[in-house]
Amino acid sequence: ITRTLLKATAQFIAEPTRCVAQLNDLLAAENDQMMFVTLFYGVLHLESGHVRYVNAGHNPPYLLRGDGSVAPLARTGGVAVAVSEGFTYRHGSVDLQAGDQLFLYTDGVTEAFNPDGQEYGDARLAQVLHAALAATDHAPAHIAAQVLADVHALSRGAPQADDITWEKAMEWAGKQGGEYVASLPTRREQALLYANLKEEFEERAYWSCEAHESESGWAWCQGFGRGYQYDYHEGHELRARAVRRLVIE
Repeated sequence: ITRTLLKATAQFIAEPTRCVAQLNDLLAAENDQMMFVTLFYGVLHLESGHVRYVNAGHNPPYLLRGDGSVAPLARTGGVAVAVSEGFTYRHGSVDLQAGDQLFLYTDGVTEAFNPDGQEYGDARLAQVLHAALAATDHAPAHIAAQVLADVHALSRGAPQADDITWEKAMEWAGKQGGEYVASLPTRREQALLYANLKEEFEERAYWSCEAHESESGWAWCQGFGRGYQYDYHEGHELRARAVRRLVIE
């Protein structure tokens, strides 16, 4: 819905700060589930290469210059959209020259972990981007492929730390049990977790193991911010936590 609203809004409001502010107000209105979206939104003037952008709580993109230099774009101090109505966003700008690129990514890259608990991090991403510019023809697909390969090399099969779809969450949870049965928690178990162990969770939505009773392709989740349970499309990406069950005889 965020992409749809942004595309619709941008057709009538060209200026990035006003466009994102309008998007924020639309999403924040009656947002009882307290969901939010981070985004980077920019407008490129093709003739001059000038980019005017707004960063709403997203990871700062990297500016890859044609000479091989790498640097993150300046932040604009904006909060994620849908958090609160009436927020005033500020803009940033950059001038792209022939051969320059912007590398956009999510925190699923920098917050990837290996089984030893080592985080991928911003510094490693910058190093890989430097190496990719030195070793490839600067084609975007080649640069993205090198970053993805390096993330996989670090993680060594560790579970994804970022949000994932319901199907992937179910698959991942089922592998965590060892000698015990493991899965995503039921809705009842999630209510107990919220009541007794809320501090162990982020204030985000976490998948349950229960599909919706009547809506095909939807599943239930637990919000650990305000405590609501609600359904989401199974293709949406949320957090996941596995539980192990001991049989007591």
